[in-house]
Amino acid sequence: KLHSREATRFVNSQVNGITRLGIGPDPRWLEYYENRTPVAFPVDTPESTGESGDHAVALSEQDVQEDAGGAWNPSLNLLGDFHSEEQFKFANPSTYGHVKDRDHVAGFVSHGFSKLPVLKHPQNDWIKVQGKSKSVESHPAAWKIVRLELVSLLKFDEPAVYVSDHLPQMSELADAKTRPLTPFEEQALESLQAGEYLVAAADTNHIRMLGSLRASKQCLECHAGRRGTLLGAFSYRLRRDPPLSVTTSGKKPAT
Repeated sequence: KLHSREATRFVNSQVNGITRLGIGPDPRWLEYYENRTPVAFPVDTPESTGESGDHAVALSEQDVQEDAGGAWNPSLNLLGDFHSEEQFKFANPSTYGHVKDRDHVAGFVSHGFSKLPVLKHPQNDWIKVQGKSKSVESHPAAWKIVRLELVSLLKFDEPAVYVSDHLPQMSELADAKTRPLTPFEEQALESLQAGEYLVAAADTNHIRMLGSLRASKQCLECHAGRRGTLLGAFSYRLRRDPPLSVTTSGKKPAT
């Protein structure tokens, strides 16, 4: 696979002579074949939705909402882009290896994550807070991944969610326990089956969302079905860290 990539790049190069070689094969590409270390979730705390006075928040379709103190809510478009990036990392086509047919595959790397996802503010890695630049990681009330779980739609009679202390790794989930869908996941799944790409619900300090995993052309080399078939979903839970306090009137206090 590595040789095939380099040969194609060499043939398609627009320069002449030895410069056609460019920088040569990048051995970092082979890191895909190293054994992944399971990535554990951060220490979890129970959701406060409906328990500590958090109030439902309507997420904007396109605009990231910020307050004077720098706390921000992502837009639905930003969450959609985030989900697209994570499903690409989970099943990167570079890890598919060489597929002659479904019974003859060489160099395949099982789908999985190698690091904890980070929901970044759209202003790259740095944003302005009261006139000063701060990194997203140190930004007040940044959004952190609490859970990212794989929803299986094909293996069982009913949709089920794989339960693990780590980010989804297909090699680890073969014998993993499962749980039934939550009410939110059930309703969101109906929307995905009707053609939606992602469904999200938010309150002051939490975001729940379900993002579709549909069959691409490359998927069909090993998976049965048609392009666009809903193969599964990612169920996300994000928490604002540190959380914002909520007054009894339902308004956020000034920061």
